[in-house]
Amino acid sequence: MAGAASKKVFVMVLLCIMVAAIANNVIAAVIALAPTDDAHVDGLAPYNNYGRSNYLYTSGAVGRAHAYLKFYLGDISTEDIITDVTLNLFYFYGYSTWVDVYHVSNDSWDELSITWNNRPDNGIDSPVLDSAHVHYLWGWESVSWNLLKNGAWDAQADVVDSYVSLLISPRYNDVFWGSKEFFEGYNPSLTVRTTHVPITPSGWLLLSGLVALVSRAKFREVSKLKFRRDLIKLMGYDRSKR
Repeated sequence: MAGAASKKVFVMVLLCIMVAAIANNVIAAVIALAPTDDAHVDGLAPYNNYGRSNYLYTSGAVGRAHAYLKFYLGDISTEDIITDVTLNLFYFYGYSTWVDVYHVSNDSWDELSITWNNRPDNGIDSPVLDSAHVHYLWGWESVSWNLLKNGAWDAQADVVDSYVSLLISPRYNDVFWGSKEFFEGYNPSLTVRTTHVPITPSGWLLLSGLVALVSRAKFREVSKLKFRRDLIKLMGYDRSKR
């Protein structure tokens, strides 16, 4: 019994050492992404394309207008764990309103051909990722959305297909934003925070050895228990007759 107990303590110590080593090797990264495409579409001008515009016009009034943005995620490893994603935009004119961000499942659109009539999907049938309030402004102010806030977007899935598309839409009134063609420093961006736990070959070897050791100990324990039960049956022992 003492030997078995000492083995369990030894295994637990090794596991603690392994966990500590992994924790010390966690790599955190912050990645700032610029959109590959951005454009607005206007319900009052359904055939027009605004992909070369230096601003993004959005409206929640009659004759709605949405802004579409696409970001390339291919530089993020599928082994990385995404912990935070923030969308950042600057608006230079607008009235007080709430602005919602939606995930767009179709990434096939591009900024030089998208119009109101051929937009990939209206997005507003999907859950809101986050909302931000803007106030009346004639100047410049930044707005940020936490895209993981409501748990409605599977970021890891978009990392696999390398792109994410987003739709910006105010609930009412008009808001004008800087596009990627605007002056540097006032452009849309996506900030992605990730963590990665690299395990070296020696680490995998140690982990495999621990798993084998634990499995072997469990097998011996089960075997001993089975042997005792079989021995009791063989001897015809019955506790109820004691």
